[in-house]
Amino acid sequence: MNNDDLNKVLAKLNPKRIELYILNRLRNQHPEYSQQGASVTVECIKSIIKIREIVFSRILHEPPSMITDEEAMSILKKLPPAILKNPVSIKTIEIIISEHEQLITRNVMYDMANDEAFSASEYNNRAAARSEFERYDEALEDYNRACELEPDSLSFFQNRATLFLSLGMRDEALNDISYVNNKLTNEALDDISQVSDRAAKIKLFECMCSIPPQIELTFKFNQYETTLYLMAAYLRYLISLLPFTKISNEIIEIENDGMHMNIHSERMGMINFSLKEIKIYNKTKQSHIISELIKEANDQLLILKNSSQYKRVFSKKKISMPQITGIK
Repeated sequence: MNNDDLNKVLAKLNPKRIELYILNRLRNQHPEYSQQGASVTVECIKSIIKIREIVFSRILHEPPSMITDEEAMSILKKLPPAILKNPVSIKTIEIIISEHEQLITRNVMYDMANDEAFSASEYNNRAAARSEFERYDEALEDYNRACELEPDSLSFFQNRATLFLSLGMRDEALNDISYVNNKLTNEALDDISQVSDRAAKIKLFECMCSIPPQIELTFKFNQYETTLYLMAAYLRYLISLLPFTKISNEIIEIENDGMHMNIHSERMGMINFSLKEIKIYNKTKQSHIISELIKEANDQLLILKNSSQYKRVFSKKKISMPQITGIK
């Protein structure tokens, strides 16, 4: 969601309709968190929306600016006292924020699904939006166009593979996954330390950004050797970037020579989960190749886990393991 999209949606959404929508969602989906009375709940919704409008105004301002501690305290004081005194209301506030976010996102996606597209990126984004509204035939046409325009943009093929999977088109999905595998393995991922010039670094960085979704896709298709190979390469690359630029509660942020990457706890959870499941699988299969690949990926993961920054971000909160099932 870019600033222009957000601006358009915020401008067209009616505040009263937003309040009514969120209030109805609370009553219907989360009745246990709307028991403090309609008037108090409505006041809470109004206050939260107002707070988010202030935050959005700062984000959309050119250049964007941060909210000071004094401003933050002033904003918090706008919340109704009855809300702040009620422990249940903390969850109410979380739900209101989530519902408001989903409402804005859905409106952005609706506009995007009906926008014109000219570039490969625009076709890709419109395809994702149309998939959201179950306009699958149109989405597939857009993904096809994006892939035709930019055959080196691996994420477009991964997105199309994901749509193929959701439509039960297994062979077509496998073709896209194989295409990405070939592209990635031809980028000399084993020789990360040998990459020196900027053009090669950028190319490698782009490959690395494509690896996590490819790990999940190859794992779903039980391509365990490829999964482990990509996993080890990705972890090796992360280790080469230590120390990381910035860390927060659930995210490691990397800035390297003008390139940017975020590593979220869900991504590490997916890697942990895949590695664990492949270990279980190989206990019965006893494949020597897979055993060697498991050892390589596991060694890299241990090095990363033992870094102080990784521990600061992920060790305090148990990394959630996603529900990923293989395709037989």
